[in-house]
Amino acid sequence: MKFATHGLLMAALTLWAGQAQATNTLTVNGSFEQTGASAVFTGGVAPVSGPDSTAITGWAVSNAAQFQINRNYDASAGKTSVELSGTGSGIFTTIDNFVVGSTYSISFDLSGNPDATVNPIVKVTASDIGEIDSFTYDSPVGQTAGNMGWARVATNFIATNRSHRISFYNGSITATNYFGPVIDNVFIGAAVPEPQDWVLFIIGLGMIGAVSRRRITQQAA
Repeated sequence: MKFATHGLLMAALTLWAGQAQATNTLTVNGSFEQTGASAVFTGGVAPVSGPDSTAITGWAVSNAAQFQINRNYDASAGKTSVELSGTGSGIFTTIDNFVVGSTYSISFDLSGNPDATVNPIVKVTASDIGEIDSFTYDSPVGQTAGNMGWARVATNFIATNRSHRISFYNGSITATNYFGPVIDNVFIGAAVPEPQDWVLFIIGLGMIGAVSRRRITQQAA
């Protein structure tokens, strides 16, 4: 019965954590489903080049390199993902309501161009902070556009200003970096405790309660 209860508790906490992220996100259009008039799709792909801030609602282009809004890939959320397919290409979003000194989480689904011959790298930076983290996608054998093998990655940072520009860009420096990382389902928001942390916390409270009850029983005796 203990194991069943523990499993139900873990399931409930995992669901709660996911719902908390969904409701507490500061990200606009984190799954890239909303695109502007400048995103012209041909065969499911909309190449974007230059500082075009209207291609993806809520996002801007971090430099003049090309990237692709892709609807051919098996997206992790909705039908649209972004491939950072140019040398150093990237996208960013600016958030103006951080609380200085608070910890925030950045998480997203990561994959890579199925034709890449090296594992793609995506780097995450914040203005006034610098590089927050770097993720290398370990491309699985047999990966295809219809089975992208998405991996959820996450990192935390402490806000130093009310406003930060959060950027995601192609960190590959090889000759094949035009086959870049693919991202989707971006979340930026207040850090949510992991379910296992809550389980440990609840177990700790239970142990404290048990000790207290034992002391009360001993005193009554």
